[in-house]
Amino acid sequence: MTPATLQSIFSSILVVGMILTCFGTIGYRHYSKKVNQKKEQITSAQIENLTEQNNELITGKNELIVQNNKLLREIEKNRQVITSKLNELLESTYKDNKTNLSARYPAGDILFGVDRSFPKAIPRAGDLLAEYEFDWSKVKIEELTANSLTILLPDICYKPLNTRLIGVSMTINRKPLGKAYILPVKPEGALHRIFIELLKDNDQQLIFMIGLKKTDA
Repeated sequence: MTPATLQSIFSSILVVGMILTCFGTIGYRHYSKKVNQKKEQITSAQIENLTEQNNELITGKNELIVQNNKLLREIEKNRQVITSKLNELLESTYKDNKTNLSARYPAGDILFGVDRSFPKAIPRAGDLLAEYEFDWSKVKIEELTANSLTILLPDICYKPLNTRLIGVSMTINRKPLGKAYILPVKPEGALHRIFIELLKDNDQQLIFMIGLKKTDA
């Protein structure tokens, strides 16, 4: 082949290469655009889906908050009803037993009520034993049968010496009412023996008394 022929062939190859390059560039741009559009469609769908899910979660959370607030109001209402009934029962029991208790426990006595559906014991308002302090949050009925009950008593602090009686349970008979049970222990250094009595029992609500006697009484 002559140089002229080769030049012509290579020129043709160059032209074809340029054409292919041009088509390749156009094709690349065209399909790149298609791919990007597809990605945008997928991303938009995902965002829409996530937004919808987020809105559903927010709606569910708001409904849960409303239900929770309603439940809290019902619990508070029940607590107030139980407290009111226990206070009424405490007052009537105190009136029925005031003279008898004062004679039997000259060092002092304190009444408290327990409702089996309520987690906290309620002491009678106004009953105070100057040398003692009680943690009523500890009180609970641990066992209740037809004939007897076991009660976890309040933690008792003897304030003059800051000694404590903690975690004491007593098992007592449900009948007869008003029977005195002496605690086998007392806060170290305390000058009184501690007694407990069951004064009222209607299955759901129970009224107890803690009474004190001097150790030489």
